[in-house]
Amino acid sequence: MGCYINYIKLMVNKIIFLLKTLFEYLILAIPFILMDYFIRVEAEQIRFKVLEKYSYIYSCSFISFFVLSSKCLKGNIGKIYYSVLFIFHFLLYLTNIIFFSFTSTFFMFKIISFAGEGSHYMFDVILDMKFKTWRNVALIIFSFILAFFVFRKENKFNFHNLFVIFGLFILIQNMVKNLFAPIRNKRWNDFKRVSNIVNEFSNSNKCMKIVGFYKFVQTDFYNTYLNFDIFLGKESKEELEFLKKIYKDMKMHAENEYTGLFKDKNVIFVQLESMDIWLINKKNTPTLHSLKNNSLVFSDHYSYRIDRGQTFNSEFCVNTGFYTPLSITKNAYDFHRNTFNSLPKMFKKLGYTLKSFHFNYPEFYDRNINYFGWGYDKFLSLLKTNEYKKNINFAALDTELIKNKIFYDEIFNCKGKFLYYIITYSIHFPFRNARHSHYILQKKFGKKIPKNLEEGNIAMILAGETDEMVKLLIEGLKKHNLYNDTIIVFFADHCAQMNKKQLSKYKITNDQRINHTPFFIWSANMKETIVNKTNCQLDILPTILNLFGIPFQEKSMIGRDIFDNNNLGLVIFEDNSWIDGKILFNNGNITKLQNISDNEIDKNYISNKTQEVRDRLRQNDLTLKYNYLKYILINN
Repeated sequence: MGCYINYIKLMVNKIIFLLKTLFEYLILAIPFILMDYFIRVEAEQIRFKVLEKYSYIYSCSFISFFVLSSKCLKGNIGKIYYSVLFIFHFLLYLTNIIFFSFTSTFFMFKIISFAGEGSHYMFDVILDMKFKTWRNVALIIFSFILAFFVFRKENKFNFHNLFVIFGLFILIQNMVKNLFAPIRNKRWNDFKRVSNIVNEFSNSNKCMKIVGFYKFVQTDFYNTYLNFDIFLGKESKEELEFLKKIYKDMKMHAENEYTGLFKDKNVIFVQLESMDIWLINKKNTPTLHSLKNNSLVFSDHYSYRIDRGQTFNSEFCVNTGFYTPLSITKNAYDFHRNTFNSLPKMFKKLGYTLKSFHFNYPEFYDRNINYFGWGYDKFLSLLKTNEYKKNINFAALDTELIKNKIFYDEIFNCKGKFLYYIITYSIHFPFRNARHSHYILQKKFGKKIPKNLEEGNIAMILAGETDEMVKLLIEGLKKHNLYNDTIIVFFADHCAQMNKKQLSKYKITNDQRINHTPFFIWSANMKETIVNKTNCQLDILPTILNLFGIPFQEKSMIGRDIFDNNNLGLVIFEDNSWIDGKILFNNGNITKLQNISDNEIDKNYISNKTQEVRDRLRQNDLTLKYNYLKYILINN
């Protein structure tokens, strides 16, 4: 009888030990489960339907590996290892939640290199976070503290179990990965296919939704820092054959009725930070409004938006005629060694003096390297003048671009023809709490700035600062007898960067029409001419070259001359959606932009146009990857 009692006690003790162990493992897993769950809740906002069973398998395997592997290590080593895993993923969780709340896209490691300018505003972005976000953060931290104290130290290393756990983890990863095998027969709608999205791994939102938080972090980290095939640009025969076919015919651009309209004029490009369509009006921006009434106005213009250095991406588009690549883990400034038929190089051949002006240090986005690489003679920075050491935020006022004596002399005391590229800043987000905006608001309200101002109203006031700069620029051109010999190209880098709910009061925000932005070309004594053809930032370079009568090879840039009769108008966005002026096509969904019937929407046209979009995006990325224009332009 005693043996049975002892046996029962032994079994009960084993069950209790097992339950305690399972309870401990569950407590250790909870912080990681919560992070994954809260990320999934955010991802529900993404308009992309996908079965999430694979992402659950990925997440369960990662969380199990984190917990079980930490229990195979002796003493405090296991506890430290567990804590490091948590801290690493918790910091990435915070980054993703903050980044997604402001940009509506999840964070990728390649964005780190563009963190400089945005870092100044991180505190303001954090203050605008919702209560539930901080509640979730508190829950995760509390669960980790609980797990830290529940964690029982092991008496020895268990390498056998560690190898078994690692082996099972790798096996599960590969099994799920095989379900995402690439599709060999390419189709026009591949951008909707889960396998294609996962293998390309360029769309952060869709990838996060498909594979889950932990697999997303692991894959993104590998692609950014460890995938040397991507980093070194390993050649692919199929990719090079694709480029060879694309660039087989390098014909010159044909002339049209607008060719040479501005031949031999001076030209100033003014890239307007966050200057949205609704911000240009007679009340808030009288100078821009007046100039627009004497311009070529491109009424259906869109900015190309990609959430890593949007301002510099616009500079890259306009100066090179190429997008920032999506399928390559590199940022725009990484291509400073590439060969382009760039804006400054094309004008340099005609003897133009080429300068760029901005308030910020040239090291931001490696502008110093890129602008010289593109062909500019100078990149001038207000902060480099050493006149703003006591208050660098004062340099962010756009009027300082003209008021500063050094800049004034560089702009207006130039001998011969010139091309200038001016980058404004005053409407930079966040409108309410940006340090430089304080001075602008004080100009209007004095020391007592109203606390109940809406974001849109503040944006209008900040836009007034940019408008005042433009007024000073025009006055300077008149004073130095440059007014009648100069044209000015005005365009926005992107739409107003503000809360979508607030922005929706002024424009459509629930699809790519949020990126509808101003673009117009002013010339003295010109009558307003409305150009309705759909276009984007990529089209600015070839259009300007045509207006100045500068010959160029059409395929040496992705954009098209807006006045080319063969160009029907097309804007391609980073998510493979597109607009042709009649419809917006996104992920298989059609939004009518004009009063057309369903019968007028040709399925073959949509299929062919979508394939054209894919081909042009691929041409863009592969041309940059292999620096293919270097060989094409030399041999032609």
